[in-house]
Amino acid sequence: MVSNTASKVIGIIVSSTRPNRVGFQISEWVQRILAQNIDSSSTQIKIIDLQKENLPLYDEPNPPKAGKPYVNSHTMAWSEKIAGIDSFIFVSPVYNGSVPGGLKNAIDYLWKEWTKKPTMVVTYGSTGGKGSNDFLYTLLGGALGMNLIPQEKTVLIPLSRSFYVENTSTFIDIDKDLLPQKETLVNAIEELKKLPYSQ
Repeated sequence: MVSNTASKVIGIIVSSTRPNRVGFQISEWVQRILAQNIDSSSTQIKIIDLQKENLPLYDEPNPPKAGKPYVNSHTMAWSEKIAGIDSFIFVSPVYNGSVPGGLKNAIDYLWKEWTKKPTMVVTYGSTGGKGSNDFLYTLLGGALGMNLIPQEKTVLIPLSRSFYVENTSTFIDIDKDLLPQKETLVNAIEELKKLPYSQ
């Protein structure tokens, strides 16, 4: 990534908020692989967990692209957090052919804090979360004008119930189970690193 400052922050957005989610485990796996493939002296990694953010349904009086001051304290806090991130990795399941409602809501709160920033997408599901992946490329790369890696380089993770401890959503061995996607993830990270930061 091209930058004029010494330290940048990559934010990993954990999109699933349901109690028995696998998304946080996958996000931590992404974080570990990312940490192995960046210069830690100049880049920080932050996990942004939408479950902990607990944003209400969008309740600002104006649409975010209007550029008017935010009214609510939770919007101001969310804006400050996202504005402090230089590039993003969205980690999302697919729900009914698209993204979780909580993720769409969190995205819709803001505009200027997202636009032009380098971004990649990691989706997962029984068929790799393709519906979610396609939706995010349309939303992030289109309406929000984020700078995404080529979609053919994106990461889709097909999941199987055999990956989990019986009657749970806990991976038995996530590094083993997601090994087939590791190289794709590393390559996607390299693509992300090539993208210029917004000025």
